[in-house]
Amino acid sequence: MKIGIAIRDVSEITGKWHVKIYVSSKGSNTVYIPTGIYVRSNEFDDANGEVVNIPLASMYNAQIADKIARYKKIIFQFGDIINDYPAKKIKEIITKSEKNKKNGLVSFISVANDYISELHKEGREGYATTLESTNNVLKKYFKSKDVYFIDLDSDSIAEFKRNYVKNTGKEVTANKHLRNIKRIYNLAIAKRLIDKESYPFDAISIPSDYNAKIRKLDAEIIKVIYNESGIGRDFFMLSFFFCGMNLKDIFEMEYFPDIIDIDRAKTSRTARFVHLRLSIPAEAKEILARYADPSRQKMILTQFSHERYLNHRINDDLYAIAAKHGFKRFSFTYARHSWATIAGRLRISDDVIDKAQMRSVTGEMIERYREYDFSQVEEANRKVIDHTLYMV
Repeated sequence: MKIGIAIRDVSEITGKWHVKIYVSSKGSNTVYIPTGIYVRSNEFDDANGEVVNIPLASMYNAQIADKIARYKKIIFQFGDIINDYPAKKIKEIITKSEKNKKNGLVSFISVANDYISELHKEGREGYATTLESTNNVLKKYFKSKDVYFIDLDSDSIAEFKRNYVKNTGKEVTANKHLRNIKRIYNLAIAKRLIDKESYPFDAISIPSDYNAKIRKLDAEIIKVIYNESGIGRDFFMLSFFFCGMNLKDIFEMEYFPDIIDIDRAKTSRTARFVHLRLSIPAEAKEILARYADPSRQKMILTQFSHERYLNHRINDDLYAIAAKHGFKRFSFTYARHSWATIAGRLRISDDVIDKAQMRSVTGEMIERYREYDFSQVEEANRKVIDHTLYMV
């Protein structure tokens, strides 16, 4: 990639040449950025790339040098990856940054990291982890240690999503990353770090997760998983036996001998207090015995320090089970969706399903003004387990 000065395009009005800054990149056509300075052909030194022979030569050359220095500062933020960009893309980066100089110098990653630190202080580890994941995905996509707001216009965000879905097949996760990007954009605008005009999400629609494909398995496949062994099988079935409980809740749960009595762990999705009381099914006790905490402080004890590491191991095992039986690949999340789907097919009401899965949509009146009858959840869970494993 090269950047320099040339004269191009004679003005029909004055007969003078326009001094322009050129950008060239391997494998693409050279592009030119106007400076607004016009000279005659004998007033420009091609060899040295400078204006000569006129009283304003020194001023013009200083203005051009200042522009080139700014442009280099902008493009060199991108590191070696800039050498892979076509000249047209580099010009777009420069001109957008010049339109709003502040945006070109503000790091998306830094703003996100500051917010992540705040989340850790507030104990919102789940949301912090999600944002850290978005940072890492963006750095990998842009092949850079830093990503700037100028990188994330509406076109590049749309292309990022297409690329992510193409490579992973995970549209729901792609949409989560877009929501995180939107959140950091809003924070940066609120802090006056970037201009409102740079906001790209007026042109981008992020589908609700509830419009995405439901990730569920039929009862016959879950029974095959039940007859397998290993950590993937164990935690998938444990979630299923606990009404499709999230891994974070299982991982952090304190010890209970017979009846679970918990509040849902706080995550970015938990709108408010949600509670569950559920007798531990016999099928779950068999699994819990293998991961028992000798001190009986927690319900389970594993070698993993965080549930995300456990989740990776679980999913690796589940992918292997799917490959072994020729099933379409599935993950731990399918336990939750499958329990809800099977419960719905068994004509269990939506409000009982929501309560069993500790969803925040459950009526607030129930939480505040009367005690919920958890026997309905008990009956629903037993009905789902019996139908799935024993075809009752």
